[in-house]
Amino acid sequence: MLKIQEKMSSIMLITSTKSLVWAIGTIIFGLLQMWIVWGHSIYVKTKVFPFEEFIKNGSLLFFATAIIASVTIDYLLSRKILVFTLLEGILFMIFPLVMIGFCVWLFSISYDETVENVEFDLIYSTEQIILFLTFLYSIFVKYHAFSDGD
Repeated sequence: MLKIQEKMSSIMLITSTKSLVWAIGTIIFGLLQMWIVWGHSIYVKTKVFPFEEFIKNGSLLFFATAIIASVTIDYLLSRKILVFTLLEGILFMIFPLVMIGFCVWLFSISYDETVENVEFDLIYSTEQIILFLTFLYSIFVKYHAFSDGD
């Protein structure tokens, strides 16, 4: 019994590590353009890193949309069983649609010139929440995908 628990703990640790490495790699390569601009601003001291521009132009929203869509579709297509529980339906159908809906909504607000007094703080806070939930969601989905494969 103890060996089974040790093996399960080992599998959970390996699966968790794979999920975290996947998320970190995705953040590094998925936001490479931002890291390059940031590095350039450090190298050239006269330039300021335009993080506010990444928020305003929707780059981070596109990143979040791509991550949510890709991990959801990847997980759904890799499943062996096509029947979903209510919780799986919420996690893999409703949650991604709501998150992508918020991304589209924020992007359209950022680019709508007729909207007056767009509060940057509200957009920034909402994008932070979206990015945090995207990070958690991707780790959760990848954890399940990796644990199904082990």
